[in-house]
Amino acid sequence: MSSLKTVAEVYLQNLGPGQRGLLITLLVYLVSLISEYEGYNDDNKESGRGYLSEKNNFLNQYLVKLGWGWTFTLVGVWRVLVNYNQKPKQSLLTFSCIIHLAAGTAVWFLFVVIIFPYIENSTGVCRVSSFLNKRDCFKAGYWWTGFDTSGHCFLLLWNILFIAEETKVFTFLKSARLKNKEGVRSDLISEGPVSWFSLLEIQLLVLSALNLVWEIMILATAFYFHSPGEKVGGCLCALFSWFIVYRIAGLGKQNSSQL
Repeated sequence: MSSLKTVAEVYLQNLGPGQRGLLITLLVYLVSLISEYEGYNDDNKESGRGYLSEKNNFLNQYLVKLGWGWTFTLVGVWRVLVNYNQKPKQSLLTFSCIIHLAAGTAVWFLFVVIIFPYIENSTGVCRVSSFLNKRDCFKAGYWWTGFDTSGHCFLLLWNILFIAEETKVFTFLKSARLKNKEGVRSDLISEGPVSWFSLLEIQLLVLSALNLVWEIMILATAFYFHSPGEKVGGCLCALFSWFIVYRIAGLGKQNSSQL
């Protein structure tokens, strides 16, 4: 178990959120080009696609489509555990936790529910010209063709960046705990039970596993669905949101300042 915890820590902590986001965006673009060349994103192709290309596969139906719910819940548990044994006033930490989760939810809602559908509706046309919006076109049984920004790529990369930012505190907490054990009083955490830090490590392992699923599924999306522009567009929206929330608005600094 200890080796798994170490692997989880290295996996999540050794690459910064910005670097991870840019690397994944580049991989999405390269995988998309390969998929376009080989024809794997052709929905009419009957063979050679694979389990992850099926829209009703287990990971897509019960993890990706509920992706923000999983991330919200597990990061929320993480924040509660992080706040439990810190010295600053509990009310301030609870307020900060609510702000972070609310900001993440607002980003998800803004893009997935409002912006992306608006772009697709504004740029598209129905195969039967008498229908002027996507809903009426679909209800009539026709296909709407517009710029369908990949909500999966956006959501999955946003989840990855959100987890990376919210788990950065682990390095500081681990250092503070070591100082406490060596007899150097820390201003960060109190002399809490060993079980608290063990739970924190287990939750980091759970978040690492979830993050790995998101990374696998974003590459599967890049390989099988959407055009390269739609996928890269989704990734860039996630990177833009991360930059605004954690660099401009300063939520990343809040994570550090609480420590």
